Amino acid sequence: MLPTGDQVGAASRRIAATIIAENYLAYAQVLEQSFLGANPDADFVTLVVDHRAEDGPVEGLQRVLGPDDLGLPAEELEPMLAMYSVMELSTALKPALLRRILDDGHDVAAYLDPDIMVVGDLTDVFDAAAADAIALTPHDLQPVPRDGLEVAERTIMLSGIFNLGFIAVGTAGRTFLDWWHERLTTDAIVDHAGALFTDQRWIDWVPALFPNRVLRDPGLNVAYWNVHERPLTRDADGSVRAAGAPLRFFHFSGFDADRPWTLSRFTADHPRHLITTDPVLRDLWHEYGARTAAAGHAEHRRRPYRLAEIDGVRMTPELRRVYRDALLGLVPFTDVPLHPVSEPGALRRWLVTPQQASPWVGFSPLDAAVLRACAAHVTDPFGRDAATARSWLDTAPEAAAARAATGLTDATQTTGTTGPAPVWGVIAAGAPRPRREAVDAARRVADELRANQVPAVLVEQAVPTGRTRHGDAPAALWRRTGPDSDAAAHTHPQNLVVVVDAARLTSADLLARVPDVTGVRVALWLASDPGTLAAHGPHVQAFDAVWVLDESVAHAARAVTGAPVHLVHLPVAERDAAHVPGRLVLEVDAAEPLTASRPEVAVAAVRALADQGADTDPVRLVLAVRNGAPTPLLTERLTDLADGRDDVEIDLADDGAAARGAAVLLVPDTATPGLAVLDARVRGAAVLVWGALPAATAALPGVHRASDAEDAA
Repeated sequence: MLPTGDQVGAASRRIAATIIAENYLAYAQVLEQSFLGANPDADFVTLVVDHRAEDGPVEGLQRVLGPDDLGLPAEELEPMLAMYSVMELSTALKPALLRRILDDGHDVAAYLDPDIMVVGDLTDVFDAAAADAIALTPHDLQPVPRDGLEVAERTIMLSGIFNLGFIAVGTAGRTFLDWWHERLTTDAIVDHAGALFTDQRWIDWVPALFPNRVLRDPGLNVAYWNVHERPLTRDADGSVRAAGAPLRFFHFSGFDADRPWTLSRFTADHPRHLITTDPVLRDLWHEYGARTAAAGHAEHRRRPYRLAEIDGVRMTPELRRVYRDALLGLVPFTDVPLHPVSEPGALRRWLVTPQQASPWVGFSPLDAAVLRACAAHVTDPFGRDAATARSWLDTAPEAAAARAATGLTDATQTTGTTGPAPVWGVIAAGAPRPRREAVDAARRVADELRANQVPAVLVEQAVPTGRTRHGDAPAALWRRTGPDSDAAAHTHPQNLVVVVDAARLTSADLLARVPDVTGVRVALWLASDPGTLAAHGPHVQAFDAVWVLDESVAHAARAVTGAPVHLVHLPVAERDAAHVPGRLVLEVDAAEPLTASRPEVAVAAVRALADQGADTDPVRLVLAVRNGAPTPLLTERLTDLADGRDDVEIDLADDGAAARGAAVLLVPDTATPGLAVLDARVRGAAVLVWGALPAATAALPGVHRASDAEDAA
C-alpha cells in the first residue's frame, strides 16, 4: 500500500523528493541513499509517474507516491498523463508534489532530479527556502564563453536561466506553487519556438513575481553546463571542492552508462569540458556509474513506460500534441475526453471519430496527428488545403504507416460523401473577419441556391477567441450555420462561392482564406469600387468565375482575368419595403473610422436643405450604426452631431431596420455601397450621393446625385 499523508515523514520538518518513471529506479535509489547519507535528519519521497497503487512498495525506495496520491482532480491529472511525454510529465508534476508534501506538515520541501548525487549537508539550503519562500540555482554564475562550445548562451536562454533539477520551497511559497502548477497543467511541453521548455522557462518569472533567494554557492548543482567555471579539486581527506567551495551535489545530467567517457549526451560533439582532462571529474563519473550499476540500472532501464500506451493506443508524440492542442482550442476538435485513462474507449473513440474541422472536408484527431508526424506538404489542412490533405491521408503510404504506428487502424478515412448533384459551399471571406454585410450576402446566396433546388452549405468564418481551458469547447476555425448545419455535417461541397469582402482583404489574405475544393471556385465581389479588382490583380485569376454586382465592376474584372464574369443580383431582404419621402439613412460603420462615412457632412447637408425654407419637404436624417455595437466615443460623437435636433435621429440597433423604406445617403468620395444600398437600388428606392464620387460609382443604375434630386424636387 502507498503511504498516507501522515505516513510521509510528517515527523520531519525537512523533506526532499524526486520524480521518475520506473526505468529510472536505480537513479532514484542512488539519489535517496546519497541524500539521506549526507542529511540524516531529513526525509525523502519518490513520485513514480507510472506507478499504480496495486503495485505495492518499490524495491530500494523508502516512500513512494503515484500520480493518484497528489490530490489532483481526475479531469486535471488524466489529461496531463495523455498530453505529456515521460520527461514533460515528470517536470509538470513538480509543483503538485511539492505542494502535497508541504501539506503533510513539512516546513520545507526540496526537489532534486533523479540523476543527482548528494555529497554534502544541505541544511543551509533548506533554511534559505524557509526564510525566503523559494531557493533557486542558476545554470551559471559567470558569463558563458562565446566560443561555439556547449553549453552556449543560446542553449541557456532557450532552456531557462535557472536549472530546475533543484528547487526548494518553504510554506511561504504556496502561492508560487499554485501559480506554477496552473501553468504546468498544459504548458510543460518542449517548444523552444513557443518559449516553453518543460517547467524551466516559467521560473524565469520568479525573481519578478515572488520572494526568493538565488543561491550562488558554486558547490550546488554542479553539472556539464557550469563545471568549466567551477574547477574540481580534492582535499587530503578525499572531499571534493568546486571553485574552492565544498561540493554539495553533482548533477549528472545527460549521463550515459554506455559511454562513461562522455560528459553529457546533451553537449553533442562540442563539449567545453572533457572528462579525460579532469581527474576529479573522471573519478566522480566512475563512482556514479558504479553506484547506479550496483542498483540495477542495466535491468531497470529496460522497463517499458506504462503510459506509453493509453486505452490501447500507442501515444506517439504527435497524438499527445494533438490531444493537448484540442484541449486548448488550438485545433478544431471538440468533445475532448477529460478521463482518457480511467474511461475505457473514450480516448480511442475520440481519436478516430471524424469531425468537420474544415468547412469542406472532415478529419479525425488521428488524421491531424498523421499529418503532423509525416510533415505533409500542406500548410493549412483545416482551410484552403483541406481537400489536398484529405486526398494525401487516404492514399499516401506514409500516412498508412503513421496511422498503424499508433495501433489505430480502424479510423474512418474520409467523411465527405457526395450525392448525385454537386454541392455548393458559400462562405464570406474577410480579415480578420468579414463584415456582417458580407456574411449576410453569403447567407442570401446560399438561401437562393437552395430555393432553386441547388444543394448548398453555408459556412461562416469564425474568429478564434483565444485558448480555452479544460472542458471548454475549443475555438472553432469554421462553423456550419443555418438550417442545413446538422444535415450537412458530413457533406463535402465540390463547388465554392466566396463572397469577397474586398474592403477587408489584402491580396495576401485573399487566397489564404479560400479553402480547396475539387470543383469550381467563384468569387462574388462585394464592392462597387472597380479599383478593388485591380488592387488584387492576379489573385483574382485563382477563381474559375467572377460574379459582380454592377457593370462597372464587371468591366474591371474582365481586365484582370480571363475567367467568365457575370453580372448578378443579390436577393432583396425586404421586397415589399416602401419608400418614405424625405427620410434619409446614413450608415455609420462601427468597425471603421468616422472618416469612412463622414456623418458631419450628412448632418450639414440636412441642415442646408432645411435652411432652404418651407417650400422644401421636411427631410429627416437617420444616423444608423451597423456592423457591431458603437464604442462610447462613437456614440458621443454622433450625439454631439445630432445636437438635439428633431430632424436627426441616431439608431444603434444594428438590425438594418432603419434603412427599410428610406433613401440611402452616401457622402464620402470613397464610399462603397453596402447591402442596404443594394437593397434600395433593387427595390427602386433612391440612393443619394452627396458630393463628388468617382464617375464609375455615379454611373451605377439607380444612383442619383443629391443635387439632381434637389433639382427634380
